[in-house]
Amino acid sequence: MCERCTQIYIKLNPTATPSRHLAYKPGTYPVIFNRTLEGIADLDFAITIASHARKELKEMFGASVGARMYTSSDPKVTMTEGKAMHMSVLIDFPHEGKITLPLINRIFGTVRPDQPQSLWSVVLPKPGQDLCLWRLEWFEGWFEGYLEQ
Repeated sequence: MCERCTQIYIKLNPTATPSRHLAYKPGTYPVIFNRTLEGIADLDFAITIASHARKELKEMFGASVGARMYTSSDPKVTMTEGKAMHMSVLIDFPHEGKITLPLINRIFGTVRPDQPQSLWSVVLPKPGQDLCLWRLEWFEGWFEGYLEQ
């Protein structure tokens, strides 16, 4: 683990997240999915989304796939119904692959049938980027209440 990873790991562990979630598993490919949901500010709804995503990923890959999520409600954000919830999901895919709209639809298909799934933004690591550090920075952003990209 590089020096920067070690600093973040020490800062987060065990305060924010169990170490088994923080540790990067070599061979996996982390991808971040972000979305702001209009008219939603309900943690139970977010938990349902995460559970659905884990179930779909397990069916697709035949084994459990790491999927972590955090949500935040920004009082400055007012959408159609006056409230919104930002969701950020980190998925550790078992291998690198192309992230397509059909894949996103399958993972998050039941999130909001009234809104297109294309509203999920996808954040990929840059080629050659330290994947351990990239993941830990996502956790650090969650821990500090914002997501740096």
